[in-house]
Amino acid sequence: MNNRAIETTPVNVIIGILIAVVLSLILISLIPKLFSGEGPKDEESSYFYFTKLADDLTKMGIGDKKNSTFLMNKDLALISFRSSVQTIKNSEVSSCIEYNLQDDIDKPVKCRDKNCLCLCETDFTIGINSRALKIDCEAEESRCVELPSEIELQDSCKSPVLYTNSETLYDLELKRESNLFTIKTLSKTL
Repeated sequence: MNNRAIETTPVNVIIGILIAVVLSLILISLIPKLFSGEGPKDEESSYFYFTKLADDLTKMGIGDKKNSTFLMNKDLALISFRSSVQTIKNSEVSSCIEYNLQDDIDKPVKCRDKNCLCLCETDFTIGINSRALKIDCEAEESRCVELPSEIELQDSCKSPVLYTNSETLYDLELKRESNLFTIKTLSKTL
């Protein structure tokens, strides 16, 4: 019978210790990410839902109706621009969102004279006695998609802007009539 003892040399011990240290460091770096609560509800997920929403809308025929979901992130706003509108005035949305807009919302250059649905970057500016929301549809992180018909967002106050200051999952009803897409909020959950 041939019994061979496993050789334990100093080189094998050092390699084993190095592997254990590297694996421990990797595990330690992953633990905060696993328990931070920042799973799929982050900015990238909002872009995923926006792309899905845009795809759903562009594939709809006249008379079609469909339910969809959309994840809103506090760093982004969903905005519909009609072809004839170049700027959304602060007064049009002031009663629909809980913050004043720092400036009117300008339509992105790539959407001029087109119907567009945009996911625009937001940021807060803090003044002496107030907080103002800045919405920038030309920012690097903003996305827009051109649609063949006008878009109407039907939230509780029929504003062209859908924004919330926390991550919120919206259940939406999408509908296409001859020259109009309607995006209606059915429910929202935090």
